[in-house]
Amino acid sequence: MSFEVLILPTSWFRNPKTDLSNLRYLINKGYNKPRKTFGIIETLRIISTDSFFDDLAVLPNDQLNFFLLLGTEEKFQNLENNGIYRDFKDEDVQNAFGCDIPKEYRSLFPLSDLPNAKIKIVDSDFKLDDSYLKRVIASTGLRSYDKVSKPGEKDVILTTYCSFLSHAASDFLDFLISNCILNPKIFKALYSEPLSDFKTIVIHADCIIEHNLIDYYTGKCKFFKSNKPDISIASAAGGYKQVIASRNFNIGFLYRRIDV
Repeated sequence: MSFEVLILPTSWFRNPKTDLSNLRYLINKGYNKPRKTFGIIETLRIISTDSFFDDLAVLPNDQLNFFLLLGTEEKFQNLENNGIYRDFKDEDVQNAFGCDIPKEYRSLFPLSDLPNAKIKIVDSDFKLDDSYLKRVIASTGLRSYDKVSKPGEKDVILTTYCSFLSHAASDFLDFLISNCILNPKIFKALYSEPLSDFKTIVIHADCIIEHNLIDYYTGKCKFFKSNKPDISIASAAGGYKQVIASRNFNIGFLYRRIDV
């Protein structure tokens, strides 16, 4: 077995004793990669643990489920034995790619093994310590979508979609849809509603167009461009959702419809 999947459910986020520090480091490391590549966004994705929910636009009554793809301890021990150490806590944008799996070691994590991954929904008192953080390969979050759903439709929005292994993000998303979202037992555990109440699950996404993500989502992740108009953000207008930018940019909207 090459992979494990941890699900951090809404109950974990609602526990006031939950330490979000390592999750913040993880998210910032993932988002620092487009910050370095494109030079548009100047702020960290999560400014501090105190602003965690505000920075992700999570409201008090929202559902937030977070999925982590982990490599096994044995595989990462192999990396460390070869001098490969990952430091997610280094938030310097110049070191944005420091946690990516080097090309010569990608064979340790064959994505063809992903269907065999063991899935675990953590308890509300689970500690996301360094032993888990150093093994993260990809992450995906799904939070409540701020629109009224149609009858028989469940709407969620994709967030914190990050990968540290080439091609892992899109494969992991497909895995989550097939093995978690469309799994009646897991769906009920995450959403407190039976999957049978729905005919369709719609995953929405918004992205910075200048990060070349429209083609990525439509080409790799089976999304479609929404009819919702793009939003133009002026860098001098005080930021967008507390984001400071070096120049103007545009937000595009997409969706993926899943039949239940």
